[in-house]
Amino acid sequence: LGFAASGFSLIDYEGLLAGTRYGPMVVPGDPQSSNLLILIEGRADPSIQMPHGGKKMPAAEIEVLRNWIAQGAPNN
Repeated sequence: LGFAASGFSLIDYEGLLAGTRYGPMVVPGDPQSSNLLILIEGRADPSIQMPHGGKKMPAAEIEVLRNWIAQGAPNN
C-alpha cells in the first residue's frame, strides 16, 4: 500500500507531478481528470479513497486543491 505499491510520493512537488508507476495523479489544468481528486472525492473504489483510513478531506480543502489544479498546478 502507499509508496511501495504505487511509487507515488507527496513529499515534494516533483513527486506529486511524477505521479505513480501507473500514470499521473495530477493533470495540470484538468481537475476532473486528476486521479488525486478522483481518489480524494471518493469517485473511485472506496477501498482506495484518500486519505487512507482517515476522515474525508473537508469540502473547502478539496475546493482549494481543485482550484490549484485548474490553475495549472503551479509550484507555489
